[in-house]
Amino acid sequence: MEFSMGSNVIRNTNGVIKIEGKDQILLELGEGAQLLLTMDIYDTKGIHVAKVIRNKFAFDYKDKYRITAKPSSLVLVEREHNTVLIDATVLDKEKLEVVQGTFYSVKGHLIEITRRYWRVMGTTTSGMTFDSHSGAIVIGT
Repeated sequence: MEFSMGSNVIRNTNGVIKIEGKDQILLELGEGAQLLLTMDIYDTKGIHVAKVIRNKFAFDYKDKYRITAKPSSLVLVEREHNTVLIDATVLDKEKLEVVQGTFYSVKGHLIEITRRYWRVMGTTTSGMTFDSHSGAIVIGT
């Protein structure tokens, strides 16, 4: 599968996004090409506050998040500030695009994804093409 994240392209990925050593996000296609999200959500202190498994909440501390899923897209939002954690779209059966995102890692570090870049702990990656060799997309260490 191929992901576009910001202006970066990651080829040959298994759909897992590993951030700071943790498999934090999985994007996959289910029945009928439904885009499915599995994600661990952390706060600024790295506390695990919610978990989404295949577009359904396993838990959501204080009911802070909502997910809107259509067959070819999904958006995960923090309700109070309307912050988009993940906005993803299916481009075709082998291509996904993460349009934008703002969320925290297991270590409490801010991750930002825009149409132009992704940024982790102040390090910005833009315009790059990577091959993940059928493995995870690795961001941060």
